[in-house]
Amino acid sequence: EFSPSPTQAAFLTSDAVVNAIYSNFGEGKTWGAVVSYAYHAQLNYARTGLQQMEVYVIRDTLENLKRSPLPTIREVYGGLFESFNQDKEGYIYSTPLIHLTFIGIADGGDLSKLQGPEVALIHLEEVCPIEDAQRYSAGLSEAVFNLSLVRCARQKNAIPRLIVSGNPGDQEHWFYKRLIEPPDGPFDDDTPLITKRVFKIPYGENTHQQEISRQATIAAYKYAPQGFQRFVKGELAT
Repeated sequence: EFSPSPTQAAFLTSDAVVNAIYSNFGEGKTWGAVVSYAYHAQLNYARTGLQQMEVYVIRDTLENLKRSPLPTIREVYGGLFESFNQDKEGYIYSTPLIHLTFIGIADGGDLSKLQGPEVALIHLEEVCPIEDAQRYSAGLSEAVFNLSLVRCARQKNAIPRLIVSGNPGDQEHWFYKRLIEPPDGPFDDDTPLITKRVFKIPYGENTHQQEISRQATIAAYKYAPQGFQRFVKGELAT
């Protein structure tokens, strides 16, 4: 059972092909992205009769992916979810059946992992790097976004969806230039079917977030202006 916040609800029911969701720490962006797997599967089942939806979940490394969003998937779907192949694949036993493939893409050499798949939904998690990119999360490149947009529209008789989730980066990152800065709607006049929407969860909208967790983030980044802007306020840093 899931009671979405207002922003999560708008994100879940969006009819855009590309849907980006971002916020400060702990506001529920990953939760919303994971719940949207089921929403999109139901949409496909109702409109096209799709029996199995193929999903790729992508982060910079498979190890980071096991930290997030894999625990959120387990929490959201409970006994309906089963992982196998050393957490490289999984199923959500719903109608329609959802088959998940978990992929780590650390650099350009890993892009071959996206060659040839026929999927209806791709989720790019934590696309913007945090401060110490080499030690923690290097984010995902624009090349990954480009290829994912191509591949999410490959499953036959399926409605495509590309999800981009994470904390905000800075104004030099492709996340800002490609998704946040341009107005919502079609990417280009030549591609009217390829639309995008961006959702920013406001600070404090997640009523399930513990107050001590919010204050810990404030204390951590109080004297780090860029970190405070991104991780406490949920804003793009200059």
